[in-house]
Amino acid sequence: MNDSVFHRLYDQYHQDVFQFLVYLVKDRHVAEDLMHEVYVKVLRAYDRFQGKSSEKTWLFSIAKNVAIDHFRKNAVRKK
Repeated sequence: MNDSVFHRLYDQYHQDVFQFLVYLVKDRHVAEDLMHEVYVKVLRAYDRFQGKSSEKTWLFSIAKNVAIDHFRKNAVRKK
């Protein structure tokens, strides 16, 4: 993934993905932390993106999975 593709994705979808994470986790600070994880995963996985869905759908799927992982980690810690 080159820098221009990353910046385009970030500029185009950052606000939508962030609002989605805020909606899921109900905490803006946690959502900010999770945003970092989302974009690290995007950087690592973009070469495997096959275009079977839109980039936005793909980003939201990554964000949803990052949020689920966050909830799982917190559930384990509370036990």
